[in-house]
Amino acid sequence: MEQQVTKMTAVVNNLAAVVDLHNTSSSLRVNEVPFTTWPVERFYDTACEIAASFAKELGVKKCIVEEVARQTDEKTLSFYVTVWTYQAYIDADTELSLEAMVLEVGLK
Repeated sequence: MEQQVTKMTAVVNNLAAVVDLHNTSSSLRVNEVPFTTWPVERFYDTACEIAASFAKELGVKKCIVEEVARQTDEKTLSFYVTVWTYQAYIDADTELSLEAMVLEVGLK
């Protein structure tokens, strides 16, 4: 998951450069839209939100890994398994945003 978050951060940084290029180039602003319906800024903002959600979830998972190594109580370990599986920061809105981004670039 750490590699995925690192890649997402790199993509977000690249999208920031695309937004800057799009905003400085008047020909791109009027004539070309790189996505199906969204403006570049919306795509960038959505990517930032998704990357932030996954980064928060990675932080939770790192804490769980540290705590599991110290636990011997079966109930506590079961709790950590539940927390690991639940993924509180990757909610339905995040999944919907990710699906919408896939549709916007024409991959689905």
